[in-house]
Amino acid sequence: MKTRTWVGLIIGLLIIIPAAIFGYSEFHGQTYYAQVGNLHNSYTEKSDSGKAMGKVYVYKMTGYDKVGKAKALTVTSMVGVKFTKGHYVKIVWSENKGVKSYARVQWREIPKAARTHLSTMN
Repeated sequence: MKTRTWVGLIIGLLIIIPAAIFGYSEFHGQTYYAQVGNLHNSYTEKSDSGKAMGKVYVYKMTGYDKVGKAKALTVTSMVGVKFTKGHYVKIVWSENKGVKSYARVQWREIPKAARTHLSTMN
């Protein structure tokens, strides 16, 4: 009986631990650093009643994580927020939800591995 209990416990842990790790990274998102390039698209955001709320801007960027791994990102700004070309942004990205947050960052705040890729874009 004890062997069955241990086998069940080990199998349970082999299932639960990877699921917890995946869920954690998906909930918190992956952080990428990018340099704002050209505006890809823009449109007017409207309320449910059809009233214009303001412009929304869409950017396509290549983001780099802390080890320098690249990811193509589509970032949509909040209503009325237009990014400045050449600025650096920190983007928290979820595979299921896309952009979770973004913020402007200074060059010194970007991990070195990501900087090596971004510096070639200057």
